[in-house]
Amino acid sequence: MKKQLSIFLTVSICSGSLFYSGCKKESADTVNPNVTLNGLAVCYLQKGRLWIDADATAQDDVDGTLQVTSSGDLNPSVVGTYTITYKAKDKSGNVGTATRTVYVVDVEGTYTHELCYRHYPVTYSLDTTRFDDHLFLATDMGGQLNYLLFANYASGYVYSYLTSGSTITIPQQVVNCGNPAIDRTFSGSGTISNANPLHTKITLTFTEVSDSTYHSRIVYVKD
Repeated sequence: MKKQLSIFLTVSICSGSLFYSGCKKESADTVNPNVTLNGLAVCYLQKGRLWIDADATAQDDVDGTLQVTSSGDLNPSVVGTYTITYKAKDKSGNVGTATRTVYVVDVEGTYTHELCYRHYPVTYSLDTTRFDDHLFLATDMGGQLNYLLFANYASGYVYSYLTSGSTITIPQQVVNCGNPAIDRTFSGSGTISNANPLHTKITLTFTEVSDSTYHSRIVYVKD
């Protein structure tokens, strides 16, 4: 009799363990969806130009592809910094987000500018030469700002990059320009001012290495 009871208890215990194991709850989904931007995370849009949002996509480890919604007001007619937020929610309520920064800038157009030169290590000597140059942004909205007559040099095809809505960097580059044309190495930085809504002012401080080393300043003004 004791042997039969022992077998019964063993089977009961094992059955209980199997039952308990089968009813065990699955782990809760606590992972946020992954939201990925299409296109650039930082964009530069010329004032007045059409803005086309590249949107974003979202993937969840449980629910797969999810719908993305976006929020944030952007006015391409007004210079400023704008943030667009992209959001996706899975069936468990987890939320994933991504953001894009858009700088609306007013930098394209024809500028009249004057030069301020100095020859190292001499202090600045003013050059009141005025000339026109045309500046334009690359169409990929990556912030590349191009010059056609940089520093009043023929074929002065220099490029720079907007590093925010108000600053510029000129990466080191060699340009064959001038009359006579020679290789000139440029690098520098600058600022953009839209304090007066009717004008854009760009001030560039740069170094030119050619027959000698020149430290120069250019002030661009667009009416």
